[in-house]
Amino acid sequence: MESKARKMGHPIHPILIPPPVGMLTTSDVFDAVYVPTGSGLGSPSPRWEAI
Repeated sequence: MESKARKMGHPIHPILIPPPVGMLTTSDVFDAVYVPTGSGLGSPSPRWEAI
């Protein structure tokens, strides 16, 4: 199935999906580091990643 939403011949869906998924995954990693240690970049980073 070919996407009808295109920008200059390239499909838009593969361009829009990876950044939010990557930021959500990164915020989960920062949370996983912060919860057991209570230090590091854990506290402010996931909030900004999830916005």
